[in-house]
Amino acid sequence: MKNKRLELRTITSILFSFLLTLLIFILVVNMGLCYGLFSNNCIISTLNEANLYNKVYEELQQNIYEIMDSYDMPLELFDDVIDQKRVYMACNTYVNKALQKETAQISTDRLLADLNNKLGLYYESMGHAVDTEEAQALIHDLEQLYISKVQIPVIGIVFELRKGFASVLKFTYPLPLLFTAVIIVCLLRLYRHKYRSVRYLNYAMLSASLLLISFCSAFIISKGYKWFDILPDYYGDFFVAFGRQTIHACLYAGIFTLLLSAVFIACTAYMKNQYYNNK
Repeated sequence: MKNKRLELRTITSILFSFLLTLLIFILVVNMGLCYGLFSNNCIISTLNEANLYNKVYEELQQNIYEIMDSYDMPLELFDDVIDQKRVYMACNTYVNKALQKETAQISTDRLLADLNNKLGLYYESMGHAVDTEEAQALIHDLEQLYISKVQIPVIGIVFELRKGFASVLKFTYPLPLLFTAVIIVCLLRLYRHKYRSVRYLNYAMLSASLLLISFCSAFIISKGYKWFDILPDYYGDFFVAFGRQTIHACLYAGIFTLLLSAVFIACTAYMKNQYYNNK
């Protein structure tokens, strides 16, 4: 009878340890996402790594040339007005304000003044009177193009992803925490000597951390995040870098959990030694 009871307790402990492994895995993945997907620093470093500001400028310049060609004007007329420095500063200001959840409105007053001045000089050099209607239409088209490119669309996409994951995290954080606490209490009540209960928690933490490290390492080695390359223009470059950084964040969370499990194992060994020394 006693042997059956011990066998049942062992099976129950293993089952609890397996459930703890899954719950801790979910919690650690959530922690990695918080330091990846939900990190503003991760977004900024990804923008720099993907060289996104320069790519936005190159695309903007190409679109400006198309507009200038449609108006039968020199393509490089506004190259010194809408230059790389202006675009970089505007993009950087927009991103910082957006990440700080401020009103990310693009100010174009200075730009419009510079465009009007440059266009006036062009007409003067050609010896023509300023065609007010054509000038206003051209400058309006350039202003709208400038605003659309400076307001980097990938930032809005990331915010939408955050919003979606945040709604999921409302359940994937509290519920696993609750179930984890319940299982730990049940494990502690199964054994008179607490170190025997804690060792199953150690097994779960160790297994969850190794499982996450294995998954992340496999993604990094196989470059599983490369499928974002199918996205058009610079979207693919951004999300490839962003996906890689998020996976790295999950990997670091797994390594942290592994180190924490090592500490728990050492504490369990200490508890066991204290028990036998005082016996």
